[in-house]
Amino acid sequence: ETLATLTAVQQSALRKNNGLTVSFNVQGVQVSQQAQQSQACALSDLIADARAQAQKLADAANLGVGVILAMSGTTNGVAPLSNGLSVVALPTIPNCFLTVKFALQRF
Repeated sequence: ETLATLTAVQQSALRKNNGLTVSFNVQGVQVSQQAQQSQACALSDLIADARAQAQKLADAANLGVGVILAMSGTTNGVAPLSNGLSVVALPTIPNCFLTVKFALQRF
């Protein structure tokens, strides 16, 4: 909300073309701890999704999904926002990514 107000003031000064300019920058942008916790990537949910997808593939080969052999992943929580004159990085909802390798079982 504050960023939008400052940007509007900046644009208004440019439109008046009276030699005055308004500039600002954003520093130390953070997401509250409460927001971080509410948007956290739940590992159990990611594993459950991976297992469901693996089971669909295993079903096609008449196999079962076994134990987890390996996992790797990443979380990215930054996205660019343009205010018309500069680009500011603001935290956003995390992008959760997990790769899971399962053992296959014969029935």
